[in-house]
Formats: sequence, structure tokens, C-alpha cells
Amino acid sequence: MSRLAYIGPAILIVYALLRSIDVVEHAYLMDPHYFWLGARILAQGGDPYDAATWDGAVRASFAQFGAALPPPWPAEFRYPLWTAIAVLPLAALPLQAAVALWQLLLGSVSAFATLFRHALLALGDAAPHSKREAIQILATRIPFEPSAFLQLLDIRDHKTDRTQLDAKDVFTRYLAAVQHVTAAVDRMLDNDK
Repeated sequence: MSRLAYIGPAILIVYALLRSIDVVEHAYLMDPHYFWLGARILAQGGDPYDAATWDGAVRASFAQFGAALPPPWPAEFRYPLWTAIAVLPLAALPLQAAVALWQLLLGSVSAFATLFRHALLALGDAAPHSKREAIQILATRIPFEPSAFLQLLDIRDHKTDRTQLDAKDVFTRYLAAVQHVTAAVDRMLDNDK
């Protein structure tokens, strides 16, 4: 299998990154902003359900973006506490970085599933019918931990809410799997020469 076969999926990854720029620029207008803001308040020892604390945090956050408060903005933290707790690992990051991390993971999972399908073809397997199947089969052929990819597909398929997962943990497992599969495929391609 030629290394040129990886150009198409690489272009998909670049496209996903470019497409996510708009999402990142307008991150302060989305619900994850409020999850992140609630987590930041918790991380600083505050109570996101305290009206004055919440109002001050929302005003400061929108001021940071140079944006007017959208009418109506949530006058209180209207989410279950677990949403803020689930996002705590991202609270240390600026909002744009937290959103960018999720966008990168969600935007690139399809490209990696395509690469995994091609790796299976290079191994002599039949082409799997779905991305999930390609990931699961390759995990048996080139042993790696597929859970991060499967969780990201669940988020994309609206089977799992991203706030239920720790982005840093998913990213760590995702990156480790990508490195493991890449090394295995490189060894396989080098042995074919």
C-alpha cells in the first residue's frame, strides 16, 4: 500500500480543523461555554448556582470576548452539577482551547477510521462496512485500545453526551492509539519494501 493512500484522510483532518475554527471563534455562544464556566467557578471554590457569582462570571466571560450579552442569557446555572464536574478537567484551559480540543477529536475521528479501513485492506482483510467496525476489527489485528475512538463516534451519533467524558482522558487514549497504530502500519509498510 502506497503512503500516498494517506493523503486523502490527511486532507480530511485539515478540513475538519479549518471547519472548527468558526466553532472555536463563537464558542462563547454555545452551551459548552456554560458547562465550562460552571466548572471554572467550581475550580475556584465558588458555587455556580449562586446568582451573583454566576452573573459576574457570565459578564466577565462575555467581556473577555468583547461581546455583548446575548438576550436572554442564562441568569443562573441551569444544568445539573455533574455537567460542571465532568468538565472540570477542561476548566484549566481557556474556553477556545477546550472547545478546540473537542472539535479536533470529533473532526478527525472519521479520517482515522478511514485510515484504519485502509490498514485492514493492506493486511488483506475485507473492507468493513462502518467506521466503528473498522476500528474494532483493527484493534484485534493491531492490538490497541479503541475506546477513545468508539466514545467519539458515540458522541457524533448522539449516543453519548460529551460532558460525560473527560476530554483530557479521551485525548490521551486517542493519541496513544494513533501513535500505536501509526507505528504498526509504518513497520508493516517498511516490511513490504
